[in-house]
Amino acid sequence: MSHTDFVRDFLKAIGRDQVVGDKDHWYFPDAVQVEFPNKLLPKGATRNLADLKAAGERGRAIVERQTYEVVSTIESGDAVAVEAIFRATFKVDMLGLPKGQTMTARFAMFFTMQDGRISRHHTYDCFEPW
Repeated sequence: MSHTDFVRDFLKAIGRDQVVGDKDHWYFPDAVQVEFPNKLLPKGATRNLADLKAAGERGRAIVERQTYEVVSTIESGDAVAVEAIFRATFKVDMLGLPKGQTMTARFAMFFTMQDGRISRHHTYDCFEPW
């Protein structure tokens, strides 16, 4: 399986709500995810595996449905770059977005792979107005 195929499967698994409890399959043990500042996280966040699991559990409590539509990918060695359209609906009102309405964002994500798993994941999130 190519690194790009792995990342595509990872994004599909998030949409099926399968990543939080299966971190060992997706992430290298000392993986780090960096989410740069955006509308939902104005200060951004840097997360290790424990932080990723906690964030996933918080998301599970409020996200009704989420999907990633992959627009393009580039793979070079152990690096994969992904442009995707993220869509989510929430179980609660979210920053002025009424419960049940779809939030849309364009994501640029950069993954570094190690031993077939994600070791670094940087994401730049650009949310469409709501």
